[in-house]
Amino acid sequence: MLRLMRQALGKRHYSEANAHELESLDTFPLSQTYHTENPSFDHGKATFGRKVSRRAARFSGWRGGLVACITCTAFVLLLNLILAVVAATAWNPTGGIATAFTGDCETASRFTTAFHLVINILSSLLLGASNYTMQRLVSPTRSEIDKAHARKKWLDIGMPSVRNLPSIAKSRVAFWVLLGLSSMPLHFA
Repeated sequence: MLRLMRQALGKRHYSEANAHELESLDTFPLSQTYHTENPSFDHGKATFGRKVSRRAARFSGWRGGLVACITCTAFVLLLNLILAVVAATAWNPTGGIATAFTGDCETASRFTTAFHLVINILSSLLLGASNYTMQRLVSPTRSEIDKAHARKKWLDIGMPSVRNLPSIAKSRVAFWVLLGLSSMPLHFA
């Protein structure tokens, strides 16, 4: 046990003062000891000795995931626009219907299978990006958790929960609803 305490404390020596310091951590709630608005926080020192630029630190964690989702969604949109332009120009639409391929059935079957595979991959990318973003939008912030605790309410943390909606910012609820509605056509198409 003493060896574990020494490892946990690093180079500091274990003493009664250290034991008291560790015990005092149990008596204070996390909301009183943890502050996200710490102006002296240095992102470069919080990466286990690895120097990270401010820009890279800014887009790590959930922000990096959100940037990846936006990039993925923009890619799918751009690809859909390109394919729509190709269909409207190169496939000679007649009466609003374009013919992508004319030929034997085996080749047409392979073509439609590949086309449906690409559509399913792009749909899965969109649903994944939407799901991740919706989970982040419904996750309460530290201040929202503190406000809920002050009202003797609890919030779900670590899982998507509709129960959190009344306690989070209304703008995030609106974005959450819009993303949910925009995902509906992908589920039922």
